[in-house]
Amino acid sequence: MTGTNYAFEKVLSSKNTEFNAAADVTGDGLVDTRDLAALEPLLAGSGAALTAFEGVKGRRLDFSGDGLANETDLALLRVRVGQPASGDTLWESDIDVDGVIGQGDVTMLQQQFGVASAAGVPATLGWTGGDDLAGGDGTWSAESLGWRGAVTDATLPMPLVPGSTAVFGGSGGTVTVSGTVRALTGIDVTSTGTTDFAGGTIEISGDPAGGRFSVTAGGAAVVGSAVNAAGLVKAGAGRLTLAAANSLSGPVVVEAGELAVASAGALGGQGVNLTGGRLVLDTAARDLLSVPSVTGDLQTDAGIDVGVGRLAIAAGGMSEADLRAALVAGRNGGSWDGLAGISSADAGSGRAVGYVVNGDGSTTVAYAAPGDTDLNGQVDVFDLVAMTTGGSYGSGAAAVWATGDFNYDGLSNVFDLVDVETGGAFNQGDYLPVAATVATVPEPSLLALAATAGYVVWRRRRR
Repeated sequence: MTGTNYAFEKVLSSKNTEFNAAADVTGDGLVDTRDLAALEPLLAGSGAALTAFEGVKGRRLDFSGDGLANETDLALLRVRVGQPASGDTLWESDIDVDGVIGQGDVTMLQQQFGVASAAGVPATLGWTGGDDLAGGDGTWSAESLGWRGAVTDATLPMPLVPGSTAVFGGSGGTVTVSGTVRALTGIDVTSTGTTDFAGGTIEISGDPAGGRFSVTAGGAAVVGSAVNAAGLVKAGAGRLTLAAANSLSGPVVVEAGELAVASAGALGGQGVNLTGGRLVLDTAARDLLSVPSVTGDLQTDAGIDVGVGRLAIAAGGMSEADLRAALVAGRNGGSWDGLAGISSADAGSGRAVGYVVNGDGSTTVAYAAPGDTDLNGQVDVFDLVAMTTGGSYGSGAAAVWATGDFNYDGLSNVFDLVDVETGGAFNQGDYLPVAATVATVPEPSLLALAATAGYVVWRRRRR
């Protein structure tokens, strides 16, 4: 042979015996330019049915698997022997030799390897990690043959093809993504272990609302790879963690399970629609996740766990009434572990979830200590002043977090001061989880707090 097609050779590795047997019409044990010369008169310009050429050394010449022996098969043979179409500079990946790397090349591969049949392309292809039929560690690239599940031979190693959902099963493992890979019909993690995706970029599409990523109950997927998609749909009862900044052109939908966000850019600046399941701010720091909108029934069907983080919702992205209703549901009587609503697994026992409406109309929701009216991470006399001068304290008038309603009963009164006392954060400096030790300041008693509040109210009423 005078050359080779590397992409074609790699994908055809398990079929080379059959291909060589058919193409070696000279019978010298090689597939080379002499075989090409012998077959060109037979195949050039032909559209004859395969049976017309069965007599040539008794071998099939339908290399493409389309039921014909014609120019398509001749093109494959030209690539095989290193003589692609004249002027073609893309022949190392241009399998159908049309000058373009595209769907035609994929279709030819599907036909050649039994991926497509009368039953169509397989609905799923399972990741094998290279050798392990039950998944496992491996490198996923555009050229890798780490997949099984062809229609005609389920054990045949092959690339992931359009129309097939990428399934990651077995016990989990680390999938190293090399370059950019495409899972055009979505990803389904069926392993009950943890599957880590590291490096590279994963492009997902196929669902009208965006790329579909499902994780089974009891399973977990951690995606450190960048994700490019027209939106993202989280399905399945398991946990999906997005640990990198992603590029999304449509909304994020959580249908079930948990979608954990471990990077400020994980949602690609898109809004979140929770039709079920939970959005979890998975960070050990007080990171801020900004979204343009939050939708869904957060009172009964879905939830958000802010952890120790902060969620910023753009102006108009969620009404204050809906936000308060979600906070009441998440508060769950003070334990902050509601199955629906806005909660925090780190709250309860002196900690809560507060919110403030900012000057630009946006809203910040955050892990907070009762008394921290401005959510700056400290409870001090300025918070008591805000609480007692807002016109709500002790008056029976409607109150919000910023004016002293820390138990979400709609009022600001002595019961909220009890919550401040119980929280133990007054005059203690930054109460947020930090590695450094904060010096202890003697804690004032509830009587001192109440006296301070009462004095300020008395002064206000005398004016």
